[in-house]
Amino acid sequence: MRAIRLAIAAALGLLGLVSIGASAAVAHATIVSIEPADGAVEAVAPAAAVLRFDEGVEIISVRLIDGAGVTRALAAKVERDGSVVRAPLPALSAGTYALSWRVVSADGHPVDGASSFGVAVASAARPPTSSFGGDRTVGVVAGAVRAVGFGAALVLLGMFAAASWWWPGLLTDARARRSGLVAAALNTLFGAASIGVQVPYVRGTGITEAIDAAGWSDVLTTQVGAASFVRALVGLAAVVLLAGPAGDSVRRWWRMGAAALGLGLLGAIGAGGHASTGPAPVLGMALDAVHLAAAGLWTGGLLLLVVARPVADRVVRRFSRLAAWSVGVVAATGTLQAVRRTDLDALASTGYGRLLLAKVAVVVVLVAAGGTARRILRREHLRGGSFRWVIGTEVALAGVVVGLSAALVVADPAAPFPASEAELGLPSADLGPLALDCAGPGHAVSAPVLVPAAGDWVLTVQARPGDNDQRVVRVAVPIG
Repeated sequence: MRAIRLAIAAALGLLGLVSIGASAAVAHATIVSIEPADGAVEAVAPAAAVLRFDEGVEIISVRLIDGAGVTRALAAKVERDGSVVRAPLPALSAGTYALSWRVVSADGHPVDGASSFGVAVASAARPPTSSFGGDRTVGVVAGAVRAVGFGAALVLLGMFAAASWWWPGLLTDARARRSGLVAAALNTLFGAASIGVQVPYVRGTGITEAIDAAGWSDVLTTQVGAASFVRALVGLAAVVLLAGPAGDSVRRWWRMGAAALGLGLLGAIGAGGHASTGPAPVLGMALDAVHLAAAGLWTGGLLLLVVARPVADRVVRRFSRLAAWSVGVVAATGTLQAVRRTDLDALASTGYGRLLLAKVAVVVVLVAAGGTARRILRREHLRGGSFRWVIGTEVALAGVVVGLSAALVVADPAAPFPASEAELGLPSADLGPLALDCAGPGHAVSAPVLVPAAGDWVLTVQARPGDNDQRVVRVAVPIG
């Protein structure tokens, strides 16, 4: 029976871990419809372009590109609940045009796309779609900032829970209090750094724009920016709380302050992440808060056990029981998140999915290490070398999990999509397009095609990540 219970717990835990990571794969805004429709030929020039998304977005840029490749920025505005973007169009003459856009989801992730339409006539060759691009350095820095932010938040939550609840006298330990102060300071730095890195992240520009004052002003008006600002304020308040007195005379007030700051930190994390998007966002934020609180009690408590000196046996035994319950809560909230929003199609076929599987593997080892620590605790004294070695290993593995979680947030969760259309054209001779039959998914291989004339042909490949979104790539193919 014990083995069966362990197997069930492991299965629930894996489901919870997979669902928390996989929910990010479907949390970004998705285009629902476009007006004019992609590929449409309008008899009369449209007065505006309308983009409808499945959640509220904030506009970065909407551009119109004509057949000559001339790009014009459009004065777009959001309507209704923020899910509709309307961009007035200039007077358009007959020809083919491309519409290119970049917006920010409620969770802070940029989303871009493109479509094309014709006025009066359809053209065989579509205008080039400008790319917003991006900087790999920005992605790396964003991942590092999130990793530090996650780790600091978990330690601070663990510190609040331990000092207020299961570890009386913790604040008298200088090493533990210094750890809490470092975590609080890092939360403040994270709030500021995340605002800065969000500027080039959503613009698709270089890391030097992280110090752009106008960019900071823009980010602070967004939900993600406001959440980061709140985290910075919580960190500052936590520094004051942990640096101040914490004796018996102020213990009640200290607990109230810790509870308020902990709730503020959990709320800010939820508002600035995937939990605030999708169906039932209030439920998502509540589940996310419980999930993070349990994870903080577990992993933050582990770190405190390592740094504090000395630690009474009763304290460790009490934490051991609480940690077991915390793992169960993490699994349960993760399972509920899976029911709320999960898409596992990309799990084994993308870099995002493989990163998620790596996280699950590390957590399995982490849980096993926790079980080993509990067995050691039953048969030997707390100060035994084996016990402290296992606890140290758990802390190191928890750090790896935090790093992988941060990488998952900035990784591209989209599954590879097959080429929906591929064609060859010779614009100079007005030949084509010649449709190519392609096979996928994730790649395209065409059957041999007979080209009727020499010249500078153009290969156009359109790939569709969604029903109303597309990516267009054009490559010059000289044929002698």
